[in-house]
Amino acid sequence: MAITKLNVYSLGANSVDSDHYVDTSIDNAHLADDAVGIAELSATGTASSSTFLRGDNAWAEVGGAYSSWIVKDADGYTASDGDQIICNAPTTAFTITLPSGTTVGRTVTISNIGAATVTVARNSQPINSTASDATLLTNRSTQLVYVTSTIGWKELP
Repeated sequence: MAITKLNVYSLGANSVDSDHYVDTSIDNAHLADDAVGIAELSATGTASSSTFLRGDNAWAEVGGAYSSWIVKDADGYTASDGDQIICNAPTTAFTITLPSGTTVGRTVTISNIGAATVTVARNSQPINSTASDATLLTNRSTQLVYVTSTIGWKELP
């Protein structure tokens, strides 16, 4: 019986690239678990504990269309897109001003749980096609969505 000498070669780091394998020859069966990490991805943006990788290979902040609820009990607040506002003024009426601008689809939700009336200032855009501010009585809520310059902020039923 003849013994054949076996030569063993060691490949250096980064020595195998796309010129050294067939396009479809490396798949999940050929990779060890956790072999590909964040550093090997060509994603845009910054990976962190508060981001996720979207389908378009971009890191994005976790969140939705709405902000967390905020409580206001005094005059002088201008809402931002996505605000959810609880108004809790015990006696003195006050004003919540809608965001400026004409970005279609922006939204603001306002709930008045206080005893005072809340004025919803239109900030130069109509509310329900009317060029006047609105009032929100106690124990009432509304969600407003900006639609067009003619309709302005539309109250959802």
